[in-house]
Amino acid sequence: MVRMRAVAVLALLWMAYPVRAYTPESGVWWNPAEPGTGIFIEIQDNFLVAAAYTYDLAGNAQWYTATGFLTGNALFDGVLDAFTGGNCPGCPYRPNREHLGAGGPIRIVFDANDPTRATLTWGGRTMPIQRFPFYLKRPEDEQAMPGVRVELTKMLGEWQSVLDFTGNPNADFQFYGDVVVLDLLTFDAQGDFLEGCRPPDSLRGACSTQDVARHRATLEYVASSGEQVLVVDNDAATFAAYFLKAGTDRFEGTVSVYPKGGTPQVFYPVRGFRTASRSFVQEGIGPSKQEPAPQAAPRALPAALFAPQAGKGVSKLLAPDHLAALHRAAARLQAVTWGKAGGRDGGADSP
Repeated sequence: MVRMRAVAVLALLWMAYPVRAYTPESGVWWNPAEPGTGIFIEIQDNFLVAAAYTYDLAGNAQWYTATGFLTGNALFDGVLDAFTGGNCPGCPYRPNREHLGAGGPIRIVFDANDPTRATLTWGGRTMPIQRFPFYLKRPEDEQAMPGVRVELTKMLGEWQSVLDFTGNPNADFQFYGDVVVLDLLTFDAQGDFLEGCRPPDSLRGACSTQDVARHRATLEYVASSGEQVLVVDNDAATFAAYFLKAGTDRFEGTVSVYPKGGTPQVFYPVRGFRTASRSFVQEGIGPSKQEPAPQAAPRALPAALFAPQAGKGVSKLLAPDHLAALHRAAARLQAVTWGKAGGRDGGADSP
């Protein structure tokens, strides 16, 4: 069956904020144009450890490491040390020999606008590198939905977010939390998207039929802007709309609550992170506690702080294509049936 697709163009005017706190992602980094080499990068606080797997002039595998503190705007300057003479796997231990500085200098300049991108300079060459997304798109995804983007499939899972109301002195709180579970990858005539819910707590990591009925959620990826647009059925009168730039396990962006049938007008900053894997929210497989938390009624985000008359937050107009994306989301949330490419199991209130 040929799937119909529509190219969604999202023109979102991002808010102008001062420099934000930022930390690059730890993980395996590589240059996609030069597979076969790469760097394991681990960042704890602002201390970085890099372990590079590459080759010597004869083509023999060679490991190098470098350690040190990040400086400036997520900049790392270090020296690669080589190691030889260690023991083979399963062999009796023997200490290796270190060759300090044998690999020469290394510089990594991280992209403050994308925690999964950086520029690497070593051996006199400079190249782009990025964090490798090992299992954020699965073979069954491509088989079921040819061409589906990893930028969409990577959002499957549970995400927790912090809304920042520090710009509004009338708010009773400076920060507010929200949780969303996205557990179904599907499509319609207008493109690919995810479905899920706002669960009743931050511990369960699952959507029941009741959660979907109360606080359904949908997300689509807009390639033109590199953003995920997430819309949640906030309450009987409002939607909550998130406009996000996501890495592999965190995101940042803006959020607005607006009347159903209306358009977002007041926006606040939001940052979030993954708190449960796709496997866990879809299959219950993954790190978890023995007993689930008791169910509670989810609360809506405070619509009053997003009203134009509140006079706080950042006001802006959304482009027509952006509004079209929100209208698609609203139609999905208000549809009678859902989950065309799959479905949920369980009873009327089973996770």
